[in-house]
Amino acid sequence: MVALSVTIDRAVATDTVLDLEPSGSELAPPATLTIPAGSTSAKVNVDTNPTSTASFRQIFVSYRGYRVTGYGILVTPLKASVSFDKAPLASGEAGNGLIYLSAPVRQALTLPLSSSNAALTVPASVTVKPGAKFATFPITTTPVSARQTVRVTSTLLGFPYFGNVQLLPTASLKTLTLPATAYGNGKIVGTVRLTIAAPAGGTTVTLVSSNASLTVPATVTVPAGQYAATFDAFSSDVATDSLPVVTATAGGVSASSGVTVKPLSVSGLTLSASTVAGGGTVTGTVTLNTAVAVDTVVTLTSADPVASVPATVTILAGGKTATFTVSTSAIASAKNVKITVVKHGSSVYRTLKVTP
Repeated sequence: MVALSVTIDRAVATDTVLDLEPSGSELAPPATLTIPAGSTSAKVNVDTNPTSTASFRQIFVSYRGYRVTGYGILVTPLKASVSFDKAPLASGEAGNGLIYLSAPVRQALTLPLSSSNAALTVPASVTVKPGAKFATFPITTTPVSARQTVRVTSTLLGFPYFGNVQLLPTASLKTLTLPATAYGNGKIVGTVRLTIAAPAGGTTVTLVSSNASLTVPATVTVPAGQYAATFDAFSSDVATDSLPVVTATAGGVSASSGVTVKPLSVSGLTLSASTVAGGGTVTGTVTLNTAVAVDTVVTLTSADPVASVPATVTILAGGKTATFTVSTSAIASAKNVKITVVKHGSSVYRTLKVTP
């Protein structure tokens, strides 16, 4: 839109109507212009229509059918530019783009949009509202492993207009590693590895276990400049095999790893003596198949009250053995007593001879 001012050489006594006629379709003035009584001039806004090339056009002014003057106007093509609110843009994050026109539009103008890279997504089009000269559009991205230049293109009057944005790599998850097997009440160490070194502030990896037989922390942080971090996972005192799956996620990428959690078992039972006189004591030592990460209870039984044992014995965290005392009573004749230790489905026994 341009403003046209028409001036005559003397003031008019009454409202005077002048006819306006453009020399080309690029200009769209009103059909008439009225100079008020007592005035020598009047202004009117002239709309323009889209054009792909610059052109010089005129508006002819007539009074009662006679052309009295003309005004030249250079009509230039409407142009566009594409820019971004974040440049460069971290992949995996969202942003906004901006279409900016060289002049406000008289009517709503819809412009197509496209991206040169599937890692950066834009809507199919954006609309500039009447009277405006710009419009924004949303941008979504997915993580990339290397810096990339992405071109966003729009087309106006057959001419492409584009803007480039640098898409920065995001540290996303590459692998999750866990031991294939763990035993109850144990600790295993897992490792998460990123595609690139973690940025300043580190990269947080979320962790989830599929069931309670294996507990993992909610998150683990890979320190800035590092590619990997480890975390401790703790198994529960399962009675049968369990198959939890741990899932790690960072930068929109997830990886899973399964672990077989097996029950603890008794691997050994020793007595400090195989024979004891009634009224004496013997020390028993129970051994599990592996060290435990938390205090762990095993069950003890005696086949005869002449040799008594505690109901349980606790193996302390970090160890795999514990001792207990077998107390005997005086008897008139010798007896063989079976001392048994039980953990889940496993058991080991030793025979203690109690003599008079």
